Amino acid sequence: MNTTYKLSQDAIDNITSVGKVINDFVKKMSRDFSDDVYRDAVTAQTYFKEYLSKNVAEEQTEESIRDLYNTHCYLLHQIDKSSKLFREGSSHYWSLQALSTAKLMLNNAVSHIWDAQEEELDENNDFYYQISNENDFMSCWEYYELFKTTEINDTCTLNFDAIVYKEKKYKTDSFKNGHKMTWLDLWHFLDSVMKQSRYRNHIFIEGLEDNSDGSFTLETGS
Repeated sequence: MNTTYKLSQDAIDNITSVGKVINDFVKKMSRDFSDDVYRDAVTAQTYFKEYLSKNVAEEQTEESIRDLYNTHCYLLHQIDKSSKLFREGSSHYWSLQALSTAKLMLNNAVSHIWDAQEEELDENNDFYYQISNENDFMSCWEYYELFKTTEINDTCTLNFDAIVYKEKKYKTDSFKNGHKMTWLDLWHFLDSVMKQSRYRNHIFIEGLEDNSDGSFTLETGS
């Protein structure tokens, strides 16, 4: 399930400029300026380089948008720390200005995508909460990338004969090649596994890791 997003040329230009601001900032700032701010600057630079390696293009993948969001988060961390240092007299105004400029450009370029993603997340949460209630599930679904909400009654494309959870293997013949099970059936099975485990600290289904032996490990969180 690969979602793509469109960026305008102005947005692409803004994003490219952000990289220059971050790189100049890292070059100009010495390590003893502030270890915390320097570390966050380098981290932001790393995320941005990861993004650039995937190419700044009109069409963006969810992965590339996530790299931009991580860059944005570390810029916010830097701004908070630089503001504190500036108030204490141990930071220069240029650093705060440079960071704020980079954050603003990045925000102008892709904030509409982040807003849309947040709205989609809220809609997903409402949908899966309703499904959980209707089926008396103990679990909540957060493995959004596996299938779309509109595909929940479509045929599950995973093939396996066991789910591993909390170091115990739960066998099944229902999801082998040629099965007619749906994604909702998969959720039913995973929920039953979680109930059988009697482990109640984690109720959010977050992923399935392929063990390359015909089984998947169920990943959950709280």
